[in-house]
This record gives sequence, structure tokens and C-alpha cells, in this order.
Amino acid sequence: MALERITRTLSGTFILITLFLSQYHTRDWLYMTFLIGLSLFQSGIIDWCPIMGILRTLGVKTICEIYYEEVKNRQTIMSSHG
Repeated sequence: MALERITRTLSGTFILITLFLSQYHTRDWLYMTFLIGLSLFQSGIIDWCPIMGILRTLGVKTICEIYYEEVKNRQTIMSSHG
């Protein structure tokens, strides 16, 4: 899975979890919801958020990198059959 999809999935999951916790535990969890939303807003403007840095360190690739590798592999296969 690509970096962008993982980032959106994790953000959505954490937002839902913190909203649930704010209803059934303490409303202080809404601060975390706010920070996640702020991080998503920031990533929309500058194309970076903290979770992206962590995922990049773990070796997760962007959709462009994955696509580039697929095209490169296809070209290699085509040239070897040519």
C-alpha cells in the first residue's frame, strides 16, 4: 500500500478512535482529534505530516515511486523480450 493511502487510513482511524474516547472516556481526547485534523490540513498544504516521516523511515513508498518502479520493470521485461 502506498504512503498516501496509509496516511489517510491511519488518520481516519485515529480520528474515529479519539472521537469514541471523547464520548465514553473524557472529552480531553478532542485535543488529539484537533491535532490530527491540523496535521491533515498541514499535509494538504505542504505535502508532509509527522506520520509520513515515520512511514518513510520504515521504507513505505509513495504512489509515484511505486508507479515508476512498475513502469521500469515493464520496460526491462519488454527490452529483454525484444
